[in-house]
Amino acid sequence: MNRQKIGNFSGSKNYLIIGDEDPYYSVEVIVHEQEKLKETGMKFEVIHFNGKHTIHSETLKKILHEI
Repeated sequence: MNRQKIGNFSGSKNYLIIGDEDPYYSVEVIVHEQEKLKETGMKFEVIHFNGKHTIHSETLKKILHEI
C-alpha cells in the first residue's frame, strides 16, 4: 500500500486481526506484514484471537465497543 492510500486511513482507528491458528498466515508472514504497514506510517492495533481464518465475533464486539 502506498503512502497516498495510507492517508485515507489516517483519521480512523485501524486493526490487524489475526487468528492464532490461521492456516494462511504464518508468524513470519504476519511479522512481515506488520513491518510493511509500519513502514508506511499507518497506525494500527494488532489483535490476536484463538481461532483460524474467520471473523471472530467476540473480537468484533470488543472493537465495536471501543468506537
